[in-house]
Amino acid sequence: MDVFAWANPHFDALATVIANFPFPVVWVGKQSQIKCAVRYYPEVLDTIETVVVSDFGGVKLSGEEIYTIDNVAGIGDVQSSLDLVRSFEDARRVFLFTTEGEGVQEELNLLEEYIYKHG
Repeated sequence: MDVFAWANPHFDALATVIANFPFPVVWVGKQSQIKCAVRYYPEVLDTIETVVVSDFGGVKLSGEEIYTIDNVAGIGDVQSSLDLVRSFEDARRVFLFTTEGEGVQEELNLLEEYIYKHG
C-alpha cells in the first residue's frame, strides 16, 4: 500500500487528492474529517473503499452516501486502527491517514512507527 499522511488537512484540497488517487483508498481518520468529506464532497465516495474512524468506538455517520463505502469501522484509538489496517490484504490500495487537533504529533509518531515496523 502507498501511504499518505496529512495533519490538519484543508477539505477542498483533501477531497481533490482523494478523488484523484489511482487506487481504492483505505482511510484512517477522525470522525469529524470523514463526516465532512462524505457530506460535502461526495465525489470522494467513488474512491474510498474502507473508512476506519480512529477517535470513536462507533461510527456515527448518516446519509445514504455512507452505504456506498464497502467497509466502515469505528475503532476508538489510532494504534488499534493501524493494527486493523495491517490485517488488510496487500493489494493495490492507498492508505490515507489524517489527523487534527490535540495529539497530532503523537498520532503521526504512531504512524511513523507503524510504517517502520510493517512498511
